[in-house]
Amino acid sequence: MPLPVTISLRPSRRLALLLALAHLAALAIAWSISLAPSYKALLAAGIVASALHCLRRVRHPAVAALHLGKTGELEIETKVGVREMATVLPQTAVLPGLIVLLLRRGGRSRTMALPLPTDAAGHHAHRQLRLWLKWQTAAA
Repeated sequence: MPLPVTISLRPSRRLALLLALAHLAALAIAWSISLAPSYKALLAAGIVASALHCLRRVRHPAVAALHLGKTGELEIETKVGVREMATVLPQTAVLPGLIVLLLRRGGRSRTMALPLPTDAAGHHAHRQLRLWLKWQTAAA
């Protein structure tokens, strides 16, 4: 695999559908438990607010591209064009149809979780990222 590689990211329909289904299931469960109607309405309002927040973040992701370097460095590019170095944490999950990147951005103590289903980058780019991550763990 020739490095460096730039992987452009786009909104994932698969992730949006999965989140919508999870929130619908939470609404069904919340409505079926025995609570006062006012508590059910309050719980349902919280679930709907969570769904709207999650779906807005999926439709407008903060990260526009990943830049994978030759010596193992990773840069993330935001929608506004800012490039920032990031460190891949060892808790990153790599599955055949989904990669959940856990990143520490620019030496900050907060971590960032970046779920990347196959449709967020395309099959070829998703495979390149999986190989790059595998190469990272083999090198460490």
